[in-house]
Amino acid sequence: MTPIESIGKAFDPREHEAVLTVPDSGKPDGEVVAEMQRGYRVRDRVLRPSMVAVAGSGNAADDTTSEVN
Repeated sequence: MTPIESIGKAFDPREHEAVLTVPDSGKPDGEVVAEMQRGYRVRDRVLRPSMVAVAGSGNAADDTTSEVN
């Protein structure tokens, strides 16, 4: 059994579970910036994915819904 290295790596949904997005972290979007729970694998099989925080742009899409009168 080996731990999954996460911090500083690109987010991979096969190995990571994103539980938090960190805006304005100074890191490229999609890079893992923190690990909340270590993940493990045996050979090529993931036993438990790492729970991680991922860098994001912080720009949420504008909500352009219109009101009906």
